[in-house]
Amino acid sequence: MRQKNSIHTECSTVNPDVHQNKRTALANVTKVVSAVYIICYTPFLVRVFYDVIVNSPTQDDTRHHVTMVLLFLSPLLNPLIYVGCNRRYREYIMSIFDRCWSRIKPKIIHDYSVETDYTVTTVQSGNGTTSC
Repeated sequence: MRQKNSIHTECSTVNPDVHQNKRTALANVTKVVSAVYIICYTPFLVRVFYDVIVNSPTQDDTRHHVTMVLLFLSPLLNPLIYVGCNRRYREYIMSIFDRCWSRIKPKIIHDYSVETDYTVTTVQSGNGTTSC
Protein backbone atom coordinates (compact mmCIF):
# COMPACT_ATOMS: atom_id res chain seq x y z
CA MET A 1 0.00 0.00 0.00
CA ARG A 2 1.06 3.48 -0.76
CA GLN A 3 1.24 5.94 2.11
CA LYS A 4 -0.15 9.43 1.58
CA ASN A 5 2.12 12.35 2.23
CA SER A 6 0.63 14.77 4.65
CA ILE A 7 1.89 18.09 5.87
CA HIS A 8 1.02 19.10 9.37
CA THR A 9 1.15 22.79 10.08
CA GLU A 10 1.26 24.54 13.38
CA CYS A 11 -1.38 27.01 12.31
CA SER A 12 -4.12 24.41 11.91
CA THR A 13 -5.83 25.86 14.98
CA VAL A 14 -5.96 29.36 13.47
CA ASN A 15 -9.38 30.84 13.11
CA PRO A 16 -10.68 30.49 9.53
CA ASP A 17 -11.62 34.19 9.59
CA VAL A 18 -7.91 35.08 9.62
CA HIS A 19 -7.39 33.25 6.33
CA GLN A 20 -10.46 34.95 4.90
CA ASN A 21 -9.15 38.38 5.97
CA LYS A 22 -5.80 37.68 4.27
CA ARG A 23 -7.58 36.63 1.09
CA THR A 24 -9.76 39.73 1.20
CA ALA A 25 -6.73 41.98 1.74
CA LEU A 26 -4.89 40.33 -1.15
CA ALA A 27 -7.94 40.71 -3.36
CA ASN A 28 -8.24 44.39 -2.45
CA VAL A 29 -4.57 45.08 -3.24
CA THR A 30 -4.95 43.26 -6.55
CA LYS A 31 -8.03 45.32 -7.39
CA VAL A 32 -6.26 48.60 -6.62
CA VAL A 33 -3.14 47.66 -8.62
CA SER A 34 -5.29 46.56 -11.55
CA ALA A 35 -7.38 49.74 -11.44
CA VAL A 36 -4.28 51.95 -11.41
CA TYR A 37 -2.85 49.97 -14.33
CA ILE A 38 -6.05 50.37 -16.35
CA ILE A 39 -6.31 54.07 -15.55
CA CYS A 40 -2.70 54.68 -16.58
CA TYR A 41 -2.64 52.41 -19.64
CA THR A 42 -6.01 53.24 -21.25
CA PRO A 43 -5.10 56.78 -22.43
CA PHE A 44 -2.00 55.38 -24.13
CA LEU A 45 -4.03 52.73 -25.97
CA VAL A 46 -6.65 55.27 -27.04
CA ARG A 47 -3.93 57.58 -28.38
CA VAL A 48 -2.21 54.75 -30.26
CA PHE A 49 -5.49 53.64 -31.84
CA TYR A 50 -6.30 57.23 -32.76
CA ASP A 51 -2.85 57.71 -34.32
CA VAL A 52 -3.26 54.51 -36.34
CA ILE A 53 -6.74 55.45 -37.56
CA VAL A 54 -5.78 59.03 -38.43
CA ASN A 55 -2.38 57.90 -39.72
CA SER A 56 -0.53 60.56 -37.74
CA PRO A 57 2.97 61.16 -39.12
CA THR A 58 4.45 62.60 -35.90
CA GLN A 59 4.02 62.02 -32.21
CA ASP A 60 5.50 65.21 -30.87
CA ASP A 61 2.34 66.73 -29.46
CA THR A 62 1.26 67.05 -25.84
CA ARG A 63 -1.05 64.03 -26.05
CA HIS A 64 1.91 61.79 -26.72
CA HIS A 65 3.92 63.12 -23.78
CA VAL A 66 1.03 62.95 -21.32
CA THR A 67 0.08 59.39 -22.27
CA MET A 68 3.71 58.25 -22.06
CA VAL A 69 4.06 59.76 -18.60
CA LEU A 70 0.89 57.96 -17.50
CA LEU A 71 2.15 54.73 -19.02
CA PHE A 72 5.38 54.84 -17.02
CA LEU A 73 3.65 56.12 -13.90
CA SER A 74 1.80 52.86 -13.27
CA PRO A 75 4.81 50.75 -12.20
CA LEU A 76 6.11 53.66 -10.16
CA LEU A 77 2.87 53.78 -8.18
CA ASN A 78 2.90 50.06 -7.32
CA PRO A 79 5.27 50.33 -4.32
CA LEU A 80 3.18 53.18 -2.94
CA ILE A 81 0.05 51.07 -3.32
CA TYR A 82 1.65 48.17 -1.47
CA VAL A 83 2.83 50.45 1.33
CA GLY A 84 -0.63 51.97 1.61
CA CYS A 85 -2.50 48.66 1.62
CA ASN A 86 -0.27 46.31 3.61
CA ARG A 87 0.50 46.98 7.26
CA ARG A 88 3.49 44.60 7.46
CA TYR A 89 5.03 46.04 4.30
CA ARG A 90 4.54 49.54 5.68
CA GLU A 91 6.19 48.58 9.00
CA TYR A 92 9.13 47.00 7.18
CA ILE A 93 9.68 50.11 5.04
CA MET A 94 9.50 52.29 8.16
CA SER A 95 12.08 50.07 9.91
CA ILE A 96 14.42 50.51 6.93
CA PHE A 97 14.01 54.30 7.13
CA ASP A 98 14.60 54.18 10.90
CA ARG A 99 17.82 52.19 10.44
CA CYS A 100 19.04 54.59 7.74
CA TRP A 101 18.12 57.60 9.88
CA SER A 102 19.94 56.17 12.90
CA ARG A 103 23.10 55.88 10.78
CA ILE A 104 22.75 59.37 9.31
CA LYS A 105 21.52 61.17 12.43
CA PRO A 106 24.80 61.11 14.45
CA LYS A 107 26.70 62.49 11.44
CA ILE A 108 24.21 65.32 10.94
CA ILE A 109 24.22 66.27 14.60
CA HIS A 110 28.03 66.15 14.73
CA ASP A 111 28.42 68.26 11.59
CA TYR A 112 26.03 70.96 12.73
CA SER A 113 26.94 71.11 16.39
CA VAL A 114 28.68 74.33 17.31
CA GLU A 115 31.20 74.25 20.05
CA THR A 116 31.64 77.66 21.52
CA ASP A 117 34.57 78.55 23.67
CA TYR A 118 33.98 81.70 25.65
CA THR A 119 37.24 82.73 27.21
CA VAL A 120 38.02 86.00 28.81
CA THR A 121 41.24 87.56 27.71
CA THR A 122 42.96 90.45 29.34
CA VAL A 123 44.19 93.21 27.11
CA GLN A 124 46.97 95.42 28.33
CA SER A 125 46.27 98.99 27.39
CA GLY A 126 48.22 102.14 28.11
CA ASN A 127 46.07 103.26 31.05
CA GLY A 128 45.28 99.90 32.72
CA THR A 129 43.97 96.43 32.07
CA THR A 130 40.68 95.76 30.30
CA SER A 131 38.71 92.51 30.11
CA CYS A 132 37.02 91.52 26.84
